[in-house]
Amino acid sequence: MIAGLRLGVADDVDQLVDLLPILLKAIVVGGTATLAYAAVPLGFSALMPNRRHALALWATYYLVFGAMVYELGKVSSGSIAALDLPRAVQTINYALFDLKFRSRDAQIPVAAAVASLAAHAGLAIVLVFYQVRRAQRAGVGGAS
Repeated sequence: MIAGLRLGVADDVDQLVDLLPILLKAIVVGGTATLAYAAVPLGFSALMPNRRHALALWATYYLVFGAMVYELGKVSSGSIAALDLPRAVQTINYALFDLKFRSRDAQIPVAAAVASLAAHAGLAIVLVFYQVRRAQRAGVGGAS
């Protein structure tokens, strides 16, 4: 919405055309965050039949595992820190808008962040597909 508002207050058509890439970047920012924070938890829910257990597994992965790999990435190569979903999303979004991490943060390569996000989302989608297909074959939901 902010990108659209910025386009709406452009002084003239030339400035509007110059600002159009901001709208595309904002869509990519929203897409990466949606992919990370919707597909991945859905994959965890496909792993566990109990909602509480799925939520606990997701929270553990997000908070504990993410913090561990991020701290490990600060002292070793930054690529391992890309397994921390918020940092992977942040890296991609910072690269889009030519922003830099603070010096004390792990330096995550953009390629590693994209690969991590794609692997997380891909695995989650495969898990969901497998569970839905298994339920369909078992006749759950009236499917034939």
